[in-house]
Amino acid sequence: LTDRNDETCYTGTNLQSVVITLNTTYPYTWLRLAVNNTGSFNSLQVSFKTDTSADMACTNQLNTTIDARRMDIRCDTMFDVKQVIIKGQGLKSLCSVYINGGKNGVSLAQASNAIDGDTHNSLKNQSCSHTNGYDDDTSPNWNVTFSKLQVVNRIVLYNRNGN
Repeated sequence: LTDRNDETCYTGTNLQSVVITLNTTYPYTWLRLAVNNTGSFNSLQVSFKTDTSADMACTNQLNTTIDARRMDIRCDTMFDVKQVIIKGQGLKSLCSVYINGGKNGVSLAQASNAIDGDTHNSLKNQSCSHTNGYDDDTSPNWNVTFSKLQVVNRIVLYNRNGN
């Protein structure tokens, strides 16, 4: 699992959990799993630990199949994590784990505000969103993940008024 090769997979039978400990706490956004048996996707559960917590469940876990061997797992986390714990029968075919972190949003700037149809430009009214805005953010971006294949004919962006 540590060779960075999605073709090299765990071949044992007794793997109960995978615990990934990060060097520092980090805001979790999603993880991608590569497996050699896609039938195992639905049996995986994710939980977390902060510096001081017991296991914390992945709230509103959303599993998205990317292709025949890869799946993304997203959770509604509003805290920084120190450990990511993956459990389930699907670990028996695990090949790779990729963890993505970043800011999940500020309470007034939820990403869902950007796609709710409200074009009012005030962040205070919770009608729009923004990227994290930190000085070290050299590539601010925003993306949308559809639950199934969609045809997009037009994209319209509205700027917020700065507050």
